[in-house]
Amino acid sequence: MVDLHCHILSGMDDGAKSFEESVAMAEMAIADGITHVVATPHASPEFRFDYARVRSSVEQLQQAVGGRLELATGCDFHLSPENIAALKKSPSRFCIHQKEYLLVELNEFAIPPAMDQTLYEIQLAGLRPVITHPERNGILRSQPQRLEKWMRNGCFCQVTGAS
Repeated sequence: MVDLHCHILSGMDDGAKSFEESVAMAEMAIADGITHVVATPHASPEFRFDYARVRSSVEQLQQAVGGRLELATGCDFHLSPENIAALKKSPSRFCIHQKEYLLVELNEFAIPPAMDQTLYEIQLAGLRPVITHPERNGILRSQPQRLEKWMRNGCFCQVTGAS
């Protein structure tokens, strides 16, 4: 079992508050049968994404849990002008395990007007967008055909388990 969207790293965003809490979250994942976790702190105007710090925190947590759980890096990527510019310069640091999958988070109340074009440009750059928890977005709840269109055009979707 893989958890590809987890705010397990302490002090990065609104996830784990301490290293001890990170370890406790990892232990709960192990107990639930999860074998791989992607640490995905927010990359947003509110939470600055520092890949070197993320990588260091993942290595520290990996040492604490040993081989019982495999950890990888990624982020919960918000579509801001600053993030998109940074993505163009160095896409892999934002992606799951520095490969091609990019978690893209929308806010709960809006969809950027140029969303179709932005997703298309992300794909042209060789990345595979994964729309995270679309069920939280009021527009997508009332217009699911928008999400369906993105998925038909090659995007993926990650729905929160409790939804």
